[in-house]
Amino acid sequence: MDQATDTVYVANSGGDTVSVIDGANCNANVTSGCAAAPPTVPVGTGPDAVAVDETTNTIYVTSGFFDFTPTATMSVIDGATCNASTSSGCGQVPATMVTGGFSYGVAVDEASGAVIVDSTVGSNFEVFDGATCDAVHQYGCTQVPRTVPTGGGPANIALDQATSTAYAGDNGDGEVPFVPVVP
Repeated sequence: MDQATDTVYVANSGGDTVSVIDGANCNANVTSGCAAAPPTVPVGTGPDAVAVDETTNTIYVTSGFFDFTPTATMSVIDGATCNASTSSGCGQVPATMVTGGFSYGVAVDEASGAVIVDSTVGSNFEVFDGATCDAVHQYGCTQVPRTVPTGGGPANIALDQATSTAYAGDNGDGEVPFVPVVP
């Protein structure tokens, strides 16, 4: 959810797209906009997780969990041109970054600009520099992320913005790894 634009971004695993929903006109109290077909953004195969960086107006979408390959992608969508009130950029193919694969989650540390992706293939978090690959800057989209070991199969990241600490359930050993995302 991008609170600044009142836009809900929903990953469509079967359609390899992200739906862009007007949260002001389609919610629990107002349903006038719910019948309208939302704009969609083409992303990688089997998108699974979405995170919004409201500081840079960037939406990060991990894909490839259902692709069963050792690598996957993360799409970088420009929230200024693809949101509830402006859809001119929604049909464009966004920039991508390569991730380690089988990503259940993504989170953004808005203080540092770090974008954290879990990799069940690598049993780690991958930490990307969002400042070099965001809605405006894309010269760093080919970066190799910093990896942080987590244990067997991290999934569904939660991020404490106050401490820049990422947490994830662990599918391999039933623990909850937590790591600082800023070195």
